[in-house]
Amino acid sequence: MSYPVEVMLIINPPLDYASWDEKLQANRAHSVVRFHDQLSRYNKAGNVKWAWGSYPLFSAFNARINLSSFVVVFSAKDMEEYKTFMAECPLSDNSVFITIPLVSLADDFEEDERTRESLRKFHSDKASTAEINRVRASYLKPPSYFDEKTVAPINPPNVHTNFSDSSEAGVSYLLYGVGPEGSAHWSDLKRAIYSEKVFWWYAYAGDLIKRGKITHGWSVSPFCDVISVRQNCKGGVVILNAMDMNELTELYRFNPLFDEAEFLSISLRCIARQREADILLAKKFSKASSAKGKRS
Repeated sequence: MSYPVEVMLIINPPLDYASWDEKLQANRAHSVVRFHDQLSRYNKAGNVKWAWGSYPLFSAFNARINLSSFVVVFSAKDMEEYKTFMAECPLSDNSVFITIPLVSLADDFEEDERTRESLRKFHSDKASTAEINRVRASYLKPPSYFDEKTVAPINPPNVHTNFSDSSEAGVSYLLYGVGPEGSAHWSDLKRAIYSEKVFWWYAYAGDLIKRGKITHGWSVSPFCDVISVRQNCKGGVVILNAMDMNELTELYRFNPLFDEAEFLSISLRCIARQREADILLAKKFSKASSAKGKRS
């Protein structure tokens, strides 16, 4: 049986890229240009509706090479169509991929509601209620913008990428967040309290969507890892849009899960500008190769 799939690909150069010889680096630079061509073809076909490059803001903890990442959302009618895209990808054998199956925020909200309702069984007797109240007292109270009676899922505009538009306004920042490692060992009580904060996050996201500060967003389908055993941490992807880095920091810290989730973050660049930069890099390698040929 076939079924539609939507997958976010986060594509990075290998960590050992700096040790590659110039020929291998040049080959990858030209592969990146071919990848842009592939994205354009699939954009016209309706499969790639969203795509971004990145600016050189890599890591505050580990040394990284100065090469851009790609963020691409591929929409396919079935897994075979997605498989074809990946098989054709010029970066498949010289890059590393994070693959994130997506669902809408609204669809995931319904599942989270079912989870929350099942965890409310703690309130079935006086002893459980007393224990919940005791533990709950050590956590922050709900934020002022949260109203349990009115919280509802809001899907962001998710405006499609214009592959020919190189204009940018402010800072666009992707945040991919998942539940903390080790949450598989939580008690049901702690899980119930954490689920409350997930609904605070829906209220937070809804507020920022209404203010135009979250422009794109998805939840993450249940999927872990094909190499090693992992716990199934739920997560979400949003793109924040801020006037500058100061406002971005404020929006980031406003997140009720700021200290209780793990995040991957990317400073996004529009795909048109990324293409221009990648073509220049490929030309730089071509000139260097031509100069070496003349000297020899």
